[in-house]
Amino acid sequence: MSETTDIYQQLLDVSREAFANKQGVVAYHALSGALEYAFCLKDAEKVEKVRQLANTHILRLLHLGESEPMSVRAVEIDLYNALLSLCSSYQNTLSIQ
Repeated sequence: MSETTDIYQQLLDVSREAFANKQGVVAYHALSGALEYAFCLKDAEKVEKVRQLANTHILRLLHLGESEPMSVRAVEIDLYNALLSLCSSYQNTLSIQ
């Protein structure tokens, strides 16, 4: 595994671990870092993986029920939706290049 893949994978792992520990905003920031890194590498597959994980996080937030206050979940969902929008923008840019 190359150093660039290591950094990207570490960011994904941190995002997953933070989310599992109910730290959605921390998970978002790690995932955002992974997205920026993937875009700098011009790696559309990595961008797509970030998009998929962001979608997974949103779905899990929607199914948390009463374990998290809705106001907290709403903020986190908004962050992930913004990340999905950025993923789409990056995917479009990479497909043009």
